[in-house]
Amino acid sequence: MVCAFLCTPQRGKLGQDDNTSRCPLPSSVKHAHHLTGPNSYLSYNIPPQVLNHRPHFSVAFRTTSANGPLLFIGSEHGHSHVALYMSNGRLKLSIGDNQPTAHKSKCNDEKWHRVEFSIEMETFHLVVDDLRAVDGVLLHANGSSLGLKPPVYLGSVPQSAYTESQRFFPRESVEACVRNFKMNNQRIEEPSANHGAPPCFDGSMEGGAYFSGNGAYAILDYPNSQYMFMGIGFHLDFEIRPRNLTGVLLHMKGKPHTHLTLFMRKGEIVLQVSSVAGVSKVSMETQNLCDGLFHHVTVARKSNRVQLTVDKKSEVIQVPNSSLSGVSSLQHLYAGGVPDTLEHNKLPLRSSFLGCMRNLQINRKSVSFRAASKVFGPVNLRECPAS
Repeated sequence: MVCAFLCTPQRGKLGQDDNTSRCPLPSSVKHAHHLTGPNSYLSYNIPPQVLNHRPHFSVAFRTTSANGPLLFIGSEHGHSHVALYMSNGRLKLSIGDNQPTAHKSKCNDEKWHRVEFSIEMETFHLVVDDLRAVDGVLLHANGSSLGLKPPVYLGSVPQSAYTESQRFFPRESVEACVRNFKMNNQRIEEPSANHGAPPCFDGSMEGGAYFSGNGAYAILDYPNSQYMFMGIGFHLDFEIRPRNLTGVLLHMKGKPHTHLTLFMRKGEIVLQVSSVAGVSKVSMETQNLCDGLFHHVTVARKSNRVQLTVDKKSEVIQVPNSSLSGVSSLQHLYAGGVPDTLEHNKLPLRSSFLGCMRNLQINRKSVSFRAASKVFGPVNLRECPAS
């Protein structure tokens, strides 16, 4: 049974911190994930013995994208693959180097469609909305000798899984909502990994980056950039609309052993600077963070004075120059959370942010979330639910 291997919930990277949402959540589509772009995918560790024994998959989707992969499975030695992808608005199914089979109707109309496909000994089948395409034929192998191996990907094909033999179809995912992913008629409850695929929401969307908690974060790397400088006159500016009251907002890792963290804890917004010289901290008690509005957060340094401002309230702390000298050579900027591998003793908490973040600026220069070098967990770097 597939469920024996896959129906366990995905574990969030929350540690011991209180990450309980106390704000109204936007209305989401049940059992649905949003594939949000080039590096967005879900992966499922289905055992090889299941993949190579007459597998049958189905998934519902809605999209306006005309091109891009929807599902991909690689093989043991990279000589074969299974690829379900959009081509000019039509679904195609490719198995190894055999001629793909294609559905005749376009599906990129933002309506829900259900696609299913299966692999037999000598043929493969594609059905969209109960209409069957012409069967494909396995010319050089039978279904059980393809040597398929996990993981199964929904969305983009990661560089590690992509080979030249698949160059005829696009790597970058369709932008789509997907739900009710099933294998052999059993729904696969949770992915084993989620890279940039938050829940699908009902209603309108607006610009920003939406972090869905559960270990979600993005790494914004700008090597040798003017953004990454915390000199005598440093200025950090952004807006948030929280959906919880505890979580990491931004974390800057410098050297040597210097960390600057902005986070929320039970509705209080805190700035903490940790270094070999010790820990300096300033906090701001806030009200009405759950009012559904955006709140403006600013951190400004002038000499050894650091000011934290939330909306129109400010607090100032004196920080030794030695504590901030290491931040002038920042290595990474983490948004929305931090990885488990980061030093535990340097972090005040590890919970991920839940909510929308937008208009991030460092030293008056805009920082694009879409330029993130890496994204982990359910994050949408393009847009947030508007309500």
